[in-house]
Amino acid sequence: MKCVRWLGMVLFCLDAGAGTAEGGDLPKIDTQLLHPSWMSQDFVYIQQSAALEPGFQWDYWLAYTHGTLVYERFTTQELMAHVAQVNAFAGWARENTLLQMEVPVYLQSWGGQAPRELGFGDVRLGLLQHLWEKPTGSLAVSMSAYFGLPTSTMDGALGSKKTSAGGLFSVDGGSDTWGWSLNWGYEFVPDRELENFVFGPRVVLGLGASWSPRDDFGVAVEGMARTQANLNWAPGGTPVELMVSGWGHGRRGTWKVGLGGALHSGVGAAQVRSVLSYIPSRGFFSGPATPEFESDGTELDDGVETDSGE
Repeated sequence: MKCVRWLGMVLFCLDAGAGTAEGGDLPKIDTQLLHPSWMSQDFVYIQQSAALEPGFQWDYWLAYTHGTLVYERFTTQELMAHVAQVNAFAGWARENTLLQMEVPVYLQSWGGQAPRELGFGDVRLGLLQHLWEKPTGSLAVSMSAYFGLPTSTMDGALGSKKTSAGGLFSVDGGSDTWGWSLNWGYEFVPDRELENFVFGPRVVLGLGASWSPRDDFGVAVEGMARTQANLNWAPGGTPVELMVSGWGHGRRGTWKVGLGGALHSGVGAAQVRSVLSYIPSRGFFSGPATPEFESDGTELDDGVETDSGE
């Protein structure tokens, strides 16, 4: 089923180790390290082996970020203050395979040392493959890979200007009411020498846990960490974030809200990150839903049978 997701992110700021001189050019790196896992059922960023609906899929997330690049040396200098963006997704699913594309569109970047501009980010082409689906209570395994194109038109730190690639492996399990997912992978990005470390290829680790006391409501907590593959532990090279989120189903759609921030500061770790999304189930202009009936005249109302004759 085609769906539209609205996402709002506020107060998203990075800390430490950006490594540019005051008044100099911003580094040619992509500071938007976290990308929504748009096919996950319970989580925002953690990859999950949720069932794929066959056919064409599309989605988009709206985001606002604040203070996306901060330089610290003697004093704190805000390099990038505000970014408003859309992450648009499209894909084609067949059985356990999804071919997907992500297009970041920066509606406006302003404030700090960054120029006021709008444009595109680095496009990602990807593959999601479910290797082993889980019956209730057992494990599921999936993997994904992406190839990043240097399509960014931004002068700020919102694009690597070179090709990138990465892969992620996930294992998840649980029961009808609770679940967990473990992610680990590798991202190749071009080396950029900053003041205190080399921003380059990195190892990714993620862990999430979810609880759904009812069919129409659930909560989750997830953490994402990255560290430089060369094991350089310099400040700024190991960003870690934690997010707590909740979701619910209603007659008109599904909502999700989350709040998180940095457990360990670094380039790409938000001090505060909040997330809000809403997925309409019948679209904006479709009007009231048409009641559905069983063959004996019993009306179905959100999965509850009622006698239509009363």
